[in-house]
Amino acid sequence: MIGNNLNSNAQLDHSRDEIRRALSTPPATPGQVVNQWLTAHPVKLATDVIGDVTKTVVTPLAQRNPMIFVLSAAVVGGLLVWTRPWSWLFKPAVIGTLVPQIVAKALAYVPTRNL
Repeated sequence: MIGNNLNSNAQLDHSRDEIRRALSTPPATPGQVVNQWLTAHPVKLATDVIGDVTKTVVTPLAQRNPMIFVLSAAVVGGLLVWTRPWSWLFKPAVIGTLVPQIVAKALAYVPTRNL
Protein backbone atom coordinates (compact mmCIF):
# COMPACT_ATOMS: atom_id res chain seq x y z
CA MET A 1 0.00 0.00 0.00
CA ILE A 2 2.81 2.41 0.89
CA GLY A 3 4.84 1.43 -2.20
CA ASN A 4 1.82 2.03 -4.42
CA ASN A 5 1.30 5.45 -2.84
CA LEU A 6 4.98 6.37 -3.43
CA ASN A 7 4.68 5.29 -7.04
CA SER A 8 1.62 7.50 -7.61
CA ASN A 9 3.40 10.45 -5.93
CA ALA A 10 6.39 9.98 -8.22
CA GLN A 11 4.10 9.89 -11.26
CA LEU A 12 2.33 13.04 -10.04
CA ASP A 13 5.67 14.83 -9.58
CA HIS A 14 6.77 13.68 -13.03
CA SER A 15 3.56 14.97 -14.66
CA ARG A 16 3.91 18.30 -12.84
CA ASP A 17 7.46 18.61 -14.12
CA GLU A 18 6.24 17.88 -17.65
CA ILE A 19 3.57 20.59 -17.36
CA ARG A 20 6.09 23.11 -16.01
CA ARG A 21 8.52 22.29 -18.80
CA ALA A 22 5.82 22.59 -21.46
CA LEU A 23 4.61 25.93 -20.11
CA SER A 24 8.10 27.37 -19.69
CA THR A 25 9.30 26.64 -23.23
CA PRO A 26 8.50 29.44 -25.67
CA PRO A 27 6.32 28.65 -28.66
CA ALA A 28 8.05 27.93 -31.94
CA THR A 29 8.63 30.88 -34.21
CA PRO A 30 7.62 30.71 -37.87
CA GLY A 31 11.30 30.54 -38.76
CA GLN A 32 11.78 27.48 -36.57
CA VAL A 33 8.73 25.82 -38.12
CA VAL A 34 10.02 26.49 -41.64
CA ASN A 35 13.49 25.25 -40.69
CA GLN A 36 12.01 22.05 -39.24
CA TRP A 37 9.97 21.56 -42.40
CA LEU A 38 13.00 22.08 -44.61
CA THR A 39 15.17 19.64 -42.67
CA ALA A 40 12.49 16.96 -42.99
CA HIS A 41 11.79 17.67 -46.67
CA PRO A 42 12.86 14.93 -49.11
CA VAL A 43 14.39 17.45 -51.51
CA LYS A 44 16.92 18.58 -48.88
CA LEU A 45 19.66 16.30 -50.24
CA ALA A 46 19.25 17.71 -53.75
CA THR A 47 19.38 21.29 -52.51
CA ASP A 48 22.50 20.52 -50.47
CA VAL A 49 24.20 19.04 -53.54
CA ILE A 50 23.17 22.02 -55.68
CA GLY A 51 24.49 24.38 -53.02
CA ASP A 52 27.84 22.58 -52.93
CA VAL A 53 28.12 22.60 -56.73
CA THR A 54 27.29 26.30 -56.74
CA LYS A 55 30.02 27.05 -54.23
CA THR A 56 32.67 25.04 -56.05
CA VAL A 57 31.82 25.77 -59.70
CA VAL A 58 29.83 28.98 -59.98
CA THR A 59 31.71 31.09 -57.42
CA PRO A 60 35.06 30.97 -59.25
CA LEU A 61 33.30 31.70 -62.56
CA ALA A 62 31.55 34.69 -61.04
CA GLN A 63 34.82 36.01 -59.67
CA ARG A 64 36.55 35.70 -63.06
CA ASN A 65 33.66 36.89 -65.27
CA PRO A 66 31.18 38.98 -63.27
CA MET A 67 29.76 40.60 -66.42
CA ILE A 68 28.34 37.26 -67.60
CA PHE A 69 26.31 37.01 -64.42
CA VAL A 70 25.10 40.60 -64.70
CA LEU A 71 23.96 40.00 -68.28
CA SER A 72 22.31 36.70 -67.41
CA ALA A 73 20.45 38.41 -64.54
CA ALA A 74 19.24 41.06 -66.99
CA VAL A 75 18.03 38.36 -69.40
CA VAL A 76 16.20 36.47 -66.64
CA GLY A 77 14.66 39.72 -65.40
CA GLY A 78 13.55 40.58 -68.92
CA LEU A 79 11.95 37.17 -69.33
CA LEU A 80 10.09 37.60 -66.06
CA VAL A 81 8.76 40.98 -67.14
CA TRP A 82 7.83 39.65 -70.58
CA THR A 83 5.99 36.53 -69.31
CA ARG A 84 4.40 38.32 -66.31
CA PRO A 85 3.90 35.24 -64.10
CA TRP A 86 2.21 37.35 -61.43
CA SER A 87 -0.77 37.92 -63.75
CA TRP A 88 -1.68 34.23 -63.83
CA LEU A 89 -0.09 33.08 -60.57
CA PHE A 90 -2.37 35.09 -58.29
CA LYS A 91 -5.67 34.27 -59.94
CA PRO A 92 -8.39 33.12 -57.51
CA ALA A 93 -8.54 29.62 -58.98
CA VAL A 94 -4.83 29.06 -58.45
CA ILE A 95 -4.88 30.61 -54.99
CA GLY A 96 -7.99 28.62 -54.03
CA THR A 97 -6.26 25.33 -54.80
CA LEU A 98 -2.74 26.06 -53.59
CA VAL A 99 -3.27 28.02 -50.37
CA PRO A 100 -5.21 25.31 -48.48
CA GLN A 101 -2.54 22.74 -49.38
CA ILE A 102 0.30 25.04 -48.29
CA VAL A 103 -1.46 25.90 -45.02
CA ALA A 104 -2.17 22.23 -44.29
CA LYS A 105 1.49 21.32 -44.90
CA ALA A 106 2.68 24.19 -42.71
CA LEU A 107 0.30 23.28 -39.89
CA ALA A 108 1.50 19.68 -39.97
CA TYR A 109 4.94 20.88 -38.87
CA VAL A 110 3.77 23.15 -36.06
CA PRO A 111 4.95 21.57 -32.82
CA THR A 112 2.28 20.81 -30.28
CA ARG A 113 2.75 20.86 -26.56
CA ASN A 114 2.07 17.63 -24.75
CA LEU A 115 0.49 18.45 -21.42
